[in-house]
Amino acid sequence: MIQCERIIRFLHSIVKNNLKWKNKIYIVGSCVRNFILKKDLLSDVDLIVTSKDANEFSDWLINRFSVFFKNKKIYSNFKNNTIIKLTLQLEEDENIEIDIVNMKGNSLADDSNTRDFTINAIYINLSDYIVYDPTCKGLINLNNRELLEINSNVYINDPLRAFRIIRFISTLGFIISNDSNFYSLIENLIQNNDELLENIPKERIRDEFIKILNGHFVLYALEILINTKLLKYISFELYDNIFFDQHDKSHIETSGRHMISVFLEITNRYKNTSLELKLAGLFHDISKAYTYNIIPLSNGDFKYTYYKHELSSAKLTESILNRLKFSKNSINKVCFLIQNHTIIKEEEPIYL
Repeated sequence: MIQCERIIRFLHSIVKNNLKWKNKIYIVGSCVRNFILKKDLLSDVDLIVTSKDANEFSDWLINRFSVFFKNKKIYSNFKNNTIIKLTLQLEEDENIEIDIVNMKGNSLADDSNTRDFTINAIYINLSDYIVYDPTCKGLINLNNRELLEINSNVYINDPLRAFRIIRFISTLGFIISNDSNFYSLIENLIQNNDELLENIPKERIRDEFIKILNGHFVLYALEILINTKLLKYISFELYDNIFFDQHDKSHIETSGRHMISVFLEITNRYKNTSLELKLAGLFHDISKAYTYNIIPLSNGDFKYTYYKHELSSAKLTESILNRLKFSKNSINKVCFLIQNHTIIKEEEPIYL
């Protein structure tokens, strides 16, 4: 049984016979999505309480968990007027994060209108296992593997969603629906509300970026980041390199395209490679757009040189990864690889 199905069945088993919570507790979001897709992923669990007493339900749920999981730990790690966060520790390295919130508005339709994409606005009633699709598009889009915004304010309300939709493209292999206004909405966001993107906490962008890089459909996702200019908000340096002509017969691609090609080669050749090696491939020539010299030749032509670009690229990458709040350990590994990438031989093993 897949993880999401196991969680949903368990929650159903403890809610279905309780009169207090009958038809009042719904599960929504990624857990439902992965359950329907039959993906064996342990998702965070999002519960909504239609009777608007989420605090009382969370206390009841903690009590029920304590009965069922006598040797496990469950605790509330955050609580305020809008959300309660619970953590169920099944094993030492396996935690289930449960978010409990009151339903927004007076119906599931009202609540769904506050969410990001139709595929994340599918609800399961934990009393009777019935699936609800208030947008009337969620199940269709999920079946067609399409991404469609709930409304035109999706990215204004939470600009991180602009990166999240690209993460879904990379990790799930979904496409943007023909009914979506994604490109025009992002263009409008950048032109008129650029500060919203600039003000996203960098660690949140980092987390989405990592998931994008680890996806099976990362090339498609990277192309969308480039075409929408969203890549600039991850690394404007990488975006600049996408258009930088190296003027080098041995490197016919722009420096940015060359780095993406190296990243893809690493990803495809070494299936379980480390994030640090992927990042090193993606940024190994990052300084080329800024640290070149132009040398005139006797025939009237000229050539570009990049003397010790591996050192300047390592330094610039350190700045980028620090800005994105990567760990010092990861930064050191990436920069070591970049600093030495001109002398590492293909046959030499790389241990990280």
